[in-house]
Amino acid sequence: MLSTEECRKIAYRAHEGQRYSEFPHMYHVERVVANVVKWYPIAEDYLFITLDGLKSAAYLHDVVEDSEVTLQDLGELGVSSTIIEIVDCVTDGTEGNRSARKQIAYDKTQKSDLRLEATFVKLCDRIANVEFSIEEGKGMQQMYRKEHPKFKEALYYHDTKEFCKPKDVLMQLYPEPIVVCMLQPMWKRLDELLK
Repeated sequence: MLSTEECRKIAYRAHEGQRYSEFPHMYHVERVVANVVKWYPIAEDYLFITLDGLKSAAYLHDVVEDSEVTLQDLGELGVSSTIIEIVDCVTDGTEGNRSARKQIAYDKTQKSDLRLEATFVKLCDRIANVEFSIEEGKGMQQMYRKEHPKFKEALYYHDTKEFCKPKDVLMQLYPEPIVVCMLQPMWKRLDELLK
């Protein structure tokens, strides 16, 4: 399995020459990775991937979508199948309008055994995008606000009690299924940004 630093190097090569507004695209990628580090403590008890694994997925989250690199290429480079699955889940489709392309990623996430991890990386990405849009006044905030109900409907459900580990006290105390949103602070932050 490749190290996080090796995944970072793959991302730098794949995004070479690409822009994120007036910045190199890696500016955005590094912000997503910073969000992974920031938000990991709230969810680490429920995620089945280490912090380094999630950082690797964050480094690679745009590689397939925004470059010529394929999922197969990532595998041949030595990226683990777990990281590749997360990257696949957060990679938009290539057909149709923006909404249709996003729905393809949501559908892949919903079907994945790594849906919580993929949702975590996608939330780190979306928070980074929205915060940047607000900071830079680029007007993308309106687009994200418009997309937010569908984004949340597609991904919020999969962040529920089914991800509680068996030892979780809440699940032992209550005989009826309850909804416990593991990533609630992240959803709350995104909701606040998009008010």
